[in-house]
Formats: sequence, structure tokens, C-alpha cells
Amino acid sequence: MDSMTDTTKNTISPAEIDRLPSELIHLIRKLELENTPLDDYKLKELFGSLSLSRPDVESIAAFSDRSYRRIPIARFDHAELLLMCWKAGQFSPIHDHAGSRCGVFVVEGEVSELRFSKTPFGALVPSHFSVYRQGHSCVSFDKDIHMLCNLQKAPADLITLHCYSPPLAMTLFSLSDTCFATHDEIFPARK
Repeated sequence: MDSMTDTTKNTISPAEIDRLPSELIHLIRKLELENTPLDDYKLKELFGSLSLSRPDVESIAAFSDRSYRRIPIARFDHAELLLMCWKAGQFSPIHDHAGSRCGVFVVEGEVSELRFSKTPFGALVPSHFSVYRQGHSCVSFDKDIHMLCNLQKAPADLITLHCYSPPLAMTLFSLSDTCFATHDEIFPARK
């Protein structure tokens, strides 16, 4: 467990899966039947028809005051499904998906996404900001560098469902990798 995320177990138990709404069980079964990593079209198809809300995932949702929570639901060789629970002000590290596609479905609240681009000298700069509201989904891939956050006013919670295909092996970046790290060198304090 790192300082930014809190993952408490490998996946939820079969008994917990059986208590999930049929729509989510159906999604897990569809993922189980796939035998190769999912492309953008398949991820959009899987998430495009979802209509989940908080009561549907209440039995597995869990929040932490320390950081956002990652609750693994199902894992296969070609894909994994996680529920993520965010309190107001919580955010992911800046990361890419290192060869994986990621589909995100907003179960409750609104997720803010800040995308980054690499400059010719290798620093990261913010390049795009989006907000996805309840019921919306998006897909990112491989070298897409971004961070997700719950920028809603407290006490508004954010719950997102994520499918990584193949399972995630991300690269984390720090603020020292961004253009912000050199800001003080470029603009020294005025005296």
C-alpha cells in the first residue's frame, strides 16, 4: 500500500459478487468470457450501457480519510475490474497505464481528469482538463498521462468503476517530473 491509495484485498469474495446487482454481475461474466485484452470499442460498449448508482455498489463501497480506496472486484489474465471510492479533495497520483486501456464509469459524483503532455525536454505540462459526471464514461490508453480527482465540495463523495485491460501496471510520476518543479528556477523570487 502506498501513501496515495488504499487497497485492502485482492478481489471481493464470490458471496459478495452474488449480492451485487445483476447488471454488475453481468459485466463481470462478460469480462470473464473475453480471452484477450479489450480494445477501446469493447470497453466503451461494456461501460456505455451501464446505469449503476451508489445503492448498487453500497455493499462493497468503502471510503478512507487517508486516501482514495481501490476495491478489486474481479481479475482475469486479460482484464481487471475495480471500484474506487473518493472523498472530496482526494486524488490519484499522476500516472500512465503502461500498456493497458482503462475504462472509467462514474457511479456517483463527478470525477475531474487532468491530462499531461511531455515537453521536448521531458517535463510534464497540463494539457487538458475534463469533468465526467454520474453515468458518463471515458477510456484512456497506455501512454496517456493523467490524474483523477474528486474536486467536489465536501462532503460530496465520488465512486468510479474502472476496467483495466490487460491488468494495470502503471508508471507513477511526481511533481518533480512536471514543469512546476522548475518554476522557481525560471521565476526566482523577487526581492
